[in-house]
Amino acid sequence: MKTKIISVIGVLLFSVFTSIINAQSSSELANSLISTVSSEINIPKGIGMKKHVLEDRIQSKVLLDIEEKSSELVSDGIESIEFTKMAISAIKEDDRGLAIDHISSALGRIETIRLRNPEMVSIPIRRVVRTDDVDTDLSSIKLVKENIGQALNENKFHLARKELEALISEVRVETTSIPISTFPDLLKGAILSIENNDTKVAISNLSTMLNTLVVDKQYISLPCMRAEVLLEESLTIQPGHTDQVANRKLLLASARDQINIAFELGQIKKESYQIIESKIEEAKRTIGTSKFKDLVEDAVTTIAFTKNEYNESDNIEI
Repeated sequence: MKTKIISVIGVLLFSVFTSIINAQSSSELANSLISTVSSEINIPKGIGMKKHVLEDRIQSKVLLDIEEKSSELVSDGIESIEFTKMAISAIKEDDRGLAIDHISSALGRIETIRLRNPEMVSIPIRRVVRTDDVDTDLSSIKLVKENIGQALNENKFHLARKELEALISEVRVETTSIPISTFPDLLKGAILSIENNDTKVAISNLSTMLNTLVVDKQYISLPCMRAEVLLEESLTIQPGHTDQVANRKLLLASARDQINIAFELGQIKKESYQIIESKIEEAKRTIGTSKFKDLVEDAVTTIAFTKNEYNESDNIEI
């Protein structure tokens, strides 16, 4: 097992006051909250395409995922958090009138969202996407799993945990949201407390609000994403390309290996694994025919729906 490579791509929340004052639109504000730190993703050797091209394609897929999901962030929700923080500062500076103004602004933002989306339960305000990747193969994964089993049998849980960390190959999307049901009452309670000269209770209410944000996590299989890119690459090879058939076979074999890794890591269900592997093998048999393109695209579509499967079920058979 080789070195784990970690890249963090974050949607930041706490440095946006200037953007808020400028009253940006939701899409502009979401874009202003995106910050990227990139690092190399480990790519297996002999896969049928240049390593740096595969790496770039994977990073592009992650960035596209951020862009799509960031469009869901609600600028009014982000502003309500900022106004709440400003209200706390105003209370500490004994400017109660300004504090009430800030709280009223925060409450107004929340109420606006409730009017526009009466069925919304929580308001997404921040999204962080983290990529954990390992340079590995099936034999290494099986060895690590054996080491974990041995460590657990010997009650060496700290060693098992370290070994388990070496099996992480995923994109993790963490979304922070405001629970609509509790925030309006806390804001109204804070205003009442200030009017009653009970600033300690007001600060307590507002701090409770900031400390009760809901964090939801979604996981996406990185080997599945890699398999998608490899299959898509097999469709770009032109008829005049040297060793066209051999290169396509290599790309499909590499994609199948990544699906095997995803299954071995417990990221996809056994049934899904078998379906995808069958689709790839069927596509491999039709290289050079008119059916090849449709079969590869079918496999890619299946993988796209499968790559976050283990996020939805705790009962995956491995």
